Amino acid sequence: MTSMQKKYSGKQQNSNSNNSKRKSQSVDHTFFKEYFDLPQVLYDRDTGRSRGFAFVTMSNIEDANAVIENLDGSVYGGRTLRVNFSDKPKPQLPLYPESEFKLFVGNLSWSVTSESLVDVFQEHGNVVGARVLYDGETGRSRGYGFVCYSTKLEMEAALESLNGLELEGRAIRVSLAQGKKN
Repeated sequence: MTSMQKKYSGKQQNSNSNNSKRKSQSVDHTFFKEYFDLPQVLYDRDTGRSRGFAFVTMSNIEDANAVIENLDGSVYGGRTLRVNFSDKPKPQLPLYPESEFKLFVGNLSWSVTSESLVDVFQEHGNVVGARVLYDGETGRSRGYGFVCYSTKLEMEAALESLNGLELEGRAIRVSLAQGKKN
């Protein structure tokens, strides 16, 4: 059984030296159809324009190598494509704001998001940050997360009030977060 291979397809560089004439264009998927189904194009949240790169998942390394060999350096839409294997970015900043007043929230429904944690927990104080953790392989929730408050008093109030609360069909478990075990 082979593992899925994620390939970086992008950082499209304009072959025209005048970068001020760049235009946003939609991706013509027929160009790529011969190599893979649909690329996962990344878009700017504010403008909705393509960020100039995409990812595709290949079923095996041989197919991924073939796509790299056939598309890397090719020109599409006036830009030279750079196609290679993706590297997982290393986080430079914390994934969410944290404080020393941190709660562990377990037994979460698969549908609970970081935003829904904030919605529930902010009723008991100023939520500095909240995060549901997801499995890196499957993208599915791990069923737990963390919520941070600005004060100890707010954290204690939430702990007392929310432990056992039903959230999206499940009784959540709220406790003080423990430090990472070495």
